[in-house]
Amino acid sequence: MAKTVAFDLDGTLIGTDSAQAWLQFLMRESVPEADQSFHTCRQIMLGYEAGVMDMQAYMQAWMAPIRGKRPEQLRPLLEVFVEQWIAPAIFTDGLRQLELHHKQGDQVLLISASPTLIVDPIARLMGVEHLIGIDVALQDGVLTDCSISPFSFREGKVEKIKKWLAHRSLSGLDVAYSDSINDVPMLSFATQGVCVNPDPGLAALAANRAWPTLVWQATSGAVRQPNSSPG
Repeated sequence: MAKTVAFDLDGTLIGTDSAQAWLQFLMRESVPEADQSFHTCRQIMLGYEAGVMDMQAYMQAWMAPIRGKRPEQLRPLLEVFVEQWIAPAIFTDGLRQLELHHKQGDQVLLISASPTLIVDPIARLMGVEHLIGIDVALQDGVLTDCSISPFSFREGKVEKIKKWLAHRSLSGLDVAYSDSINDVPMLSFATQGVCVNPDPGLAALAANRAWPTLVWQATSGAVRQPNSSPG
């Protein structure tokens, strides 16, 4: 019987934080404000390490280098970014697991606290049709720095998943994969939570919750960023 399956992205399917990697990529491309955005976002993520994170402030800083551009203007940059920065960091075992679920006819969702702008081309690279990220508002066809809530972050992921399920007349989430303690709400919501390369908090919890733990590695030896992904 086909299942409904949700995958987190950063740290779960790829060995990097895609949002921060994008800013590093823009820095390499000498895009104005990218350097300041990267350091501001990294500082905000320190709040996450302490148990709090202002996602609206993070997204506002993250959007600074590309605010005012039309989404189609970013396509060439996104193609290079995904090919050169994301593809080498994909976990081979993660791709195999995605392929297995697709062969079984499962409904697969990629859900991330990273911006949809980068989650979308990454999902396409991995052959995943359904995706959820953090969206930003458009004004007259150009990108603003105003993010649209609710965010796909912590309890917000469950809210987003419920809407996704309801839209497809699906009754519940069968399996969820994540590396992050932030995704405990999503893992708990699923009939079966699966921990992939779990951070210390999630690893400690996994045994009590009887969640299987998997270790996946990147195709070219990429390592996780020192700042944990928000999930």
